[in-house]
Amino acid sequence: MLCSVTALADNYIGKVLDGNGDPLTGAIVRIVDSDKTIVTDIDGRFRLHVPGDKAVKVQVSYIGFITDTPILRPASADSKEQVIHLTPDLTCLDE
Repeated sequence: MLCSVTALADNYIGKVLDGNGDPLTGAIVRIVDSDKTIVTDIDGRFRLHVPGDKAVKVQVSYIGFITDTPILRPASADSKEQVIHLTPDLTCLDE
């Protein structure tokens, strides 16, 4: 019996930060029009593998912050990690 294992490279690598540059642990990163979703790690980082080498639109959300929908470009030798800054949702603050 022959088995073959193919390692898939993460072609979308990024980090989700708040307005102060602090990592947002547990932010949700979802590829728009897909069921592919991932949660950021303790350092706010995420890694996604999507077949092909095209830019993809993602939806990034975190409780207390405004959801953002940036376009991610595939990682390359020039630019590996993409940084996404979320803005606090001040309308949800209770006085």
